[in-house]
Amino acid sequence: MIVKRVIKNISEIVETGIDLFLRRYPSFVYGGLLDKNEVPVFNLHSVEYEKFEKQLQFLSLNDYNTLTTEELYDIIQYKRTVPERSILLTFDDGMGSVWSIAYPLLKKYGFRATVFIIPGRIERQRNYYPNLEDFWEKRAKIEEVKARESGIQPMITWEEITIMHNSGIIDFQSHTLNHALVFTSPKIIDFVNPGFLSSFSVFEIPMIREDGHDLVVYKPELGTPLYSSQPRLSGARRYFDDEALRKKCISFVEENGGAEFFKKNSWRRELFRVVRGYREQIGEDTGIYETDSEIREAILTELIESKRIIEEYLPGKEVRHLCYPWNCGSDLALELSKEAGYFSNFGAKFNNRFITRIGDAPYQIARVSEDFFFLLPGRDRISLTKVILEKFRYRFKSGSAYLTH
Repeated sequence: MIVKRVIKNISEIVETGIDLFLRRYPSFVYGGLLDKNEVPVFNLHSVEYEKFEKQLQFLSLNDYNTLTTEELYDIIQYKRTVPERSILLTFDDGMGSVWSIAYPLLKKYGFRATVFIIPGRIERQRNYYPNLEDFWEKRAKIEEVKARESGIQPMITWEEITIMHNSGIIDFQSHTLNHALVFTSPKIIDFVNPGFLSSFSVFEIPMIREDGHDLVVYKPELGTPLYSSQPRLSGARRYFDDEALRKKCISFVEENGGAEFFKKNSWRRELFRVVRGYREQIGEDTGIYETDSEIREAILTELIESKRIIEEYLPGKEVRHLCYPWNCGSDLALELSKEAGYFSNFGAKFNNRFITRIGDAPYQIARVSEDFFFLLPGRDRISLTKVILEKFRYRFKSGSAYLTH
């Protein structure tokens, strides 16, 4: 997995370099002014207190205006003119720092944002979780606020969503029902091990089928095989893994010390030996692929149910906009999103560019990473060279969280 991480990081860095060289980013990234026909849309996930406040201070200092997804949709459709210095801030997933840090700071500086949430992974509130307003009023320590995503409920709750929605500061739209990964081939990439569970995002765990039921939010048992996978909306055909092989690998780990087994240098070789022995014994896997109709039904369910649940929890709310998990969609996902009642789709790069222009198709709204935030025109603007160096340094330090796809 370490080798795969390095290869993936290098590949992503090279791809970013090529995209920059071929000028696939908005004009402001290269030191120019804001093009009147381009609307910068930024993509964020979790936020840090000091960093996000600096970003909002920069916007405030330079008189920027933050749009909603509905306003952007109207602008793209020529239904309204774009206000001077307008951008759109979008958050994917609905992580806890949206409540603890982003929401109070947006309120403080008078800005708005859109959060694409995953209703299949959102819970009701177990406890009240403090945010920056509690810290400012001396009701909580800053350590409590910053630690939100490392606790037992790292994502925002429906109660928090309701408060933020009612404020008008944050608009909530769809990021599909489950943000699911699906296995796409019998090729085993690795096995669930203690390092995997401690190092990778919960979104990196592909859903599995057990006794006829899909498990999306679960803690996989040590030894569970991890196969090549793709995001559900990619349209890739799902491979349903061999449950008997899965159980055999899990049992092998349990019988050989559980977590202690992974302290052996040979643990991967031993598990792959179990896989080879099993496949030689039965002649082939009993894993199967889904049909074309099952693919359509699964994707449509992800889209319809996400929209339905958000609207159910936020009475009077109409969910009209969708963001592809991992910024990965497909022609099929686009077609089905229209059928499900969405009016726009957000991703990253469309038609080989990260640019959203007035008049573009609303089902291909491109976004740029927050890495390029301080390249916006204005006071305290920084250079592209500095941004690139910092981006590459961070990538080599942290790496990609997603290794099975």
